[in-house]
Amino acid sequence: MNRRDAIKNISLGLGYAISSTTILQVFNSCSGSKKNDIYFFNRKELYVINNLVEIIIPNSEKNTVMDLFLSKFTDKMLINTNSPEEQQIFRLGAEAFINKFELLYNKDAKKGFPK
Repeated sequence: MNRRDAIKNISLGLGYAISSTTILQVFNSCSGSKKNDIYFFNRKELYVINNLVEIIIPNSEKNTVMDLFLSKFTDKMLINTNSPEEQQIFRLGAEAFINKFELLYNKDAKKGFPK
């Protein structure tokens, strides 16, 4: 076996092992929590993400999108895995999306957020 191939395979294996455990920890921490613990997004952004996820991923017979806590997963992944520069870029994109939505539909994005 070529040494380069061996080093490549070892590094890929380690990367998969480390990233998979990190993702599993984030999934586990999202599933048991029902309280409003928000780390990265504000309430308006979280509302928009919940609605976008409901549009993109259809509800199944067993679970709704809200039962899966995908917005909390996204919130924790952004705060735990991205650099501050990447977080700022994402935040600017989210703000631009919300502003464009409000401009096009003449409607506040957080209207109807459950209290």
